[in-house]
Amino acid sequence: MPMTEGRRPKRFHSVMHNSRCRMPALPQWRSSTSAEMLGPGHSACSRYRTVWPWWPFLVRPVMTDAAKQQLRIDSLHERHTGLTPSISGTYYEAASVCLSRHHDSPVNIQVDCNGATSTQSVEFSKPDARMLNAWANDIDTTESGAYGVSLAAVECEENLVAIRRAETLTGADWYVAPIGTTPDDLESCFRLEVSGIDAGGQSVVEARLRQKIEQTRRGASNLPAIASVVGFREKAVAIRKVSDEK
Repeated sequence: MPMTEGRRPKRFHSVMHNSRCRMPALPQWRSSTSAEMLGPGHSACSRYRTVWPWWPFLVRPVMTDAAKQQLRIDSLHERHTGLTPSISGTYYEAASVCLSRHHDSPVNIQVDCNGATSTQSVEFSKPDARMLNAWANDIDTTESGAYGVSLAAVECEENLVAIRRAETLTGADWYVAPIGTTPDDLESCFRLEVSGIDAGGQSVVEARLRQKIEQTRRGASNLPAIASVVGFREKAVAIRKVSDEK
């Protein structure tokens, strides 16, 4: 039977109206900063992630540059199993005090990781009088603040998280490892040595980085090492994997 203009075969018409053949609803973007939303095996250097089911006919969206460049120094304990909520909060407070000495939030920080540079946006809290009084020792504050910023930067750049504090004489401050590594598996770890500089410029950051590289080489450990230096006024983080060659 010839099909008349404007009509479609009855069989085709019924299939198109069958509820089982309807197109699934497109997933929506969601904003989350929790480790549960990110799931295992995902770092959290950006604020935005998507829950995107696999459909063979859909293209997975690409995150915007703004999302990729968010460096989170808050809630480190949600991703770094070697940190407790209290220690994580301490590092965030200290980093906020250090950054607020010279900058307003958010601030763009230049991260140099093994020669590759990127600009990361960091948000921090404006400290009140009570917080400033609690962190009145500049040396302690700069050291703790550098821990927080360095751990976040190493997570973002190298997908490594803190799993345990390093022992004395190891030439480092933390053991960091790929996400999902247990503290019993130190063979998969890097030693991370951290240092912070409050007011020095780029030359001071580079000089301190060289010192920290040499310190890791002298450490009583055969594990590979990473050195990280944070310059708060300079808005810079320098990260280097340490080789045995001098």
